[in-house]
Amino acid sequence: MQNRVVLAKYEGNKDISLEELSGLSDEDLLELKDLVDTDITSISIQIDDAKAIAASGGEYADVGWYRRAVTAKKLKGRLSQRIQTELSNKKKRRKEKHGEGTTELFIRGLFLAMDEHLSSELKDRIVSDARAYQLANSQ
Repeated sequence: MQNRVVLAKYEGNKDISLEELSGLSDEDLLELKDLVDTDITSISIQIDDAKAIAASGGEYADVGWYRRAVTAKKLKGRLSQRIQTELSNKKKRRKEKHGEGTTELFIRGLFLAMDEHLSSELKDRIVSDARAYQLANSQ
């Protein structure tokens, strides 16, 4: 992970702000999410093991430990959701930023190809049909 400050905060059980998450690259976010999800799985296994021991007539887990484990699992689950939301928001921003430009480039390239390979009459018919389609589906 490139951003060691966020990793150190996570390992030290410190809160990671939304601003800190938004400053991470997609690669760092995915790496952090993988670490968080691995921790959640580990905690879940420990809780399930403690429940199984208690159910089989063995010792009950320490109440303080159990509460801390459940709380840690919830907090890590929320962090995992925040990371996923940030990844989704970044993807959405990239689409908004590059999506229209890519469409415009495609349309420009399409018109250049039509100019080169089609008669002007056929090109005009295609453009007219496309505009009619656009009008019919934009309402």
